[in-house]
Amino acid sequence: MLVGAAAVAWWVVVDDELPVPPGPGPVQRTVAPEPADGAPPLPLDTLRVRVEVLARERYVEPPQQRAVAVRAADGIELPTRLVAGVGAGFDATGRNAGIAAAVIDFEGVRLVRQVPVGETVSRTVVGARVTVRGRVHDAAQKPIAGARVWLGEQDAEGLPREALTDADGAFELDTPSGDGVPFVVGAETCATAWRVVSVAPPGPDLQMIMQPGHALEVQLAVLGADLDQARLFVVPRATVTSELSQFPFFLQAITDGFAVDANGRGRIDGLPRTGQVGVVVRHAMAPGTSPHELALGGKEPAIVPLELAATRWSGQVVDPDGQALAGVSLWSLPARGRLDAAGSLRLLPPHLSVQGACPSRTDEQGAFVVGGLRGAGAVLSLRAPGRAGRDLVWADVAAAPRLVLPPWLGGEPSLRLLPPAAGVAWVAEADLAGGVRNTLEKDQPWLVSLPHAGRFDVRLTTFVGETERASETLHDVHATGLVELQAPRPQ
Repeated sequence: MLVGAAAVAWWVVVDDELPVPPGPGPVQRTVAPEPADGAPPLPLDTLRVRVEVLARERYVEPPQQRAVAVRAADGIELPTRLVAGVGAGFDATGRNAGIAAAVIDFEGVRLVRQVPVGETVSRTVVGARVTVRGRVHDAAQKPIAGARVWLGEQDAEGLPREALTDADGAFELDTPSGDGVPFVVGAETCATAWRVVSVAPPGPDLQMIMQPGHALEVQLAVLGADLDQARLFVVPRATVTSELSQFPFFLQAITDGFAVDANGRGRIDGLPRTGQVGVVVRHAMAPGTSPHELALGGKEPAIVPLELAATRWSGQVVDPDGQALAGVSLWSLPARGRLDAAGSLRLLPPHLSVQGACPSRTDEQGAFVVGGLRGAGAVLSLRAPGRAGRDLVWADVAAAPRLVLPPWLGGEPSLRLLPPAAGVAWVAEADLAGGVRNTLEKDQPWLVSLPHAGRFDVRLTTFVGETERASETLHDVHATGLVELQAPRPQ
């Protein structure tokens, strides 16, 4: 899927030895060498620069900031990232307003908060720490000892800050104040439950009633290696029981689902004993399928079929300086496949519903392996927060490519051309928008808009009158906004 958007950018020349996937084709190249509308011809000694632009690829705009958290003490914005619900993921479609789960960096820890998402950027205030107390018991009002209570906070190592209930089912745990705090409780033989609370001085007194739980054993029906790279995700069906409605589906976006061992066996803990769910399997070599529907409460392992792709695609993702990019999300998509993220009321991780795609992610060296798809027109989609998205036809990319993912700077994609000589008036012309020409004062740069954010080849030619005096061709200009170029100086 190719999407145009306003942007800001720069240019970079890629090593000629690296494979370059073709883009959507050239823009219209109709330079008008003579002035139109009866304008007088240029003097024979006019200093003139011609700009010829060849569009190679259209970039996809990264997600816009839909919500932000601020520190109550001074109003400073905190790093905020949506991980589930409306506005999470890439190429978002569907509802423009709703709720989302956000990860917030705050004073050396990481907070998870439910935040509102609307047409404008919402603001969530995070305040000083407040001690929260409460009790956990079962439906018969008996206290549950050893229950784990979590208020959406992870320490510097990414481990959850939890409190355990005592013999009376009581707990005490401090957390930064604010709205949208997840109150999550898990216990042996009980269904994990959660709800959203507000934390403010002097601290709320929280109560949680736990229901009997069920551990869903899953066995993948597949022959292949690296089965421990698979992850399990549980999703609700159209109708859910009251117990299942309290299950914290959003946690799967934080933990990346549930693990699978080398034998293809996994376990999903904390589910209720009744209801219907779907199980989604993600594996870098397995095209995504519809959820496998299961009834809860069974004693035998659920057999979930999985088919692995026969071909492996591999490569490396780098920035324009050649530095490896870790954590870049990738999908191999079938021809005309779409990478959509529709926000869910249950705060499910994004992209679970994408069909026929193999998902992967780059490692610390920017390397990736993903399943190759049969059929012509298969696409490799690259996405990362704050960077231009790319959709590349894999059939046109050589094995082990080194793919550049430029940052997204925002603003209108355009070229700012510096004059070819100091202290001299000059003329600039381009084969954009059917042909444009402007006369400029001495030392005045020229600004011209590009048709979209993307990758371009740009040829710059400097003339004195009709005589060519200098030229330069810039390959792979990554334009996600303003690109500044120096016009060739005449010899």
